[in-house]
Amino acid sequence: MELFTGILEMGNIKKFEKKPIDEKEIGVILYSATHAPSAGNSQEWEFIVVRDEKIKEKVAKAAWDQNFVKQAPVIFVVCADIEKMEMKYGDLGQTYAIEDISYATMNMLLASHALGLGSALIQAFEEDKLKTALSLRKNLKPISIIAVGHPAEEPEEQNKIPFENFTYLNYHGNRYEFETKPIGNLLKEAFEKTKNKTKKDDFG
Repeated sequence: MELFTGILEMGNIKKFEKKPIDEKEIGVILYSATHAPSAGNSQEWEFIVVRDEKIKEKVAKAAWDQNFVKQAPVIFVVCADIEKMEMKYGDLGQTYAIEDISYATMNMLLASHALGLGSALIQAFEEDKLKTALSLRKNLKPISIIAVGHPAEEPEEQNKIPFENFTYLNYHGNRYEFETKPIGNLLKEAFEKTKNKTKKDDFG
């Protein structure tokens, strides 16, 4: 799958088919996560792969009773070794850890989509409940939950504010004026062309 296509197509999926995920697919998702950048190449991430139904229920409970979470065949909980990062970077350790886990999480979402799977990123959860459910050590901080499965719905389309509204040149307040058509529009056009070409190839 072409990278820009994945970025534009990807969205939260909250309905999953009752179909298991292959071990190789889980491996690809985790392998992709470990190729994310990390501060000083610390690689302080740890992953909990949840497949047990009872533990999935506990994870959903910790995620403020978002019941769709337990319907996913696999749940990934991505954690950071905070103690390791604070020993290395002091007060900045936790900030770097959260940044690093965010990069790994994005890789996992893109990898899931590239495999034809659907995913949902869950950021709202009670940390203490989640740590208890997963028997996490004190030094591990859960940063993100990712529910993954074969999608039973199309991702909901979200209106995105044009990036030009947030972009400044050289200093804040000096709006970056793009002379060409907005890049976002060019990407969407390229994506539509690719999509249409794929449809034509499929039907000869």
